[in-house]
Amino acid sequence: MLFPWDDINNIEEKIVELPKNADGSVDPEECADIILEYLIYCYVMGRDNIDENLRIDAREMKDTIYRRIAGEDFEQRVKRWATQGEIYGLLTVLHTETQRVFNESMHNFAKRKGYSMKTWHTMEDDRVRDTHAYLDGMEIPIDAMFYTYDGDGAEFPGDFNLPQNSINCRCFLTFA
Repeated sequence: MLFPWDDINNIEEKIVELPKNADGSVDPEECADIILEYLIYCYVMGRDNIDENLRIDAREMKDTIYRRIAGEDFEQRVKRWATQGEIYGLLTVLHTETQRVFNESMHNFAKRKGYSMKTWHTMEDDRVRDTHAYLDGMEIPIDAMFYTYDGDGAEFPGDFNLPQNSINCRCFLTFA
């Protein structure tokens, strides 16, 4: 299985090496372009993990990438961090959105292919959140929601309502 985080270091370098303005900020449009290009790549990679021959629905892909989190869409989050010169914030957006878009893509295409079950997996290391460790290995119907013990729900990793359950998530799904 291909994972998008195998290539993420190259994208991090591009963001870290962006020219800084006198006030320490970076160009939000340039940041957004770099991250958006990578997120599109991640969406396609998620699709390819299910079936290399499926066509991409561009409207669905745009809706996936621009989904609002805590009242901000993708471009608003990038602009906020870029104008503040907060590279760490930009990298957090990159990691979080990479994971969410990849998992949403796999979930959407698995449903289209007729898979009926999905299983939650963590990276099984010391960085796994307790709320996600609780879900590790849980198998549920593909249309069902995963619920953490704190009551937060998601169809796939990165889809939680509470930011603390989605930001920098590294979990993934498999399908049967």
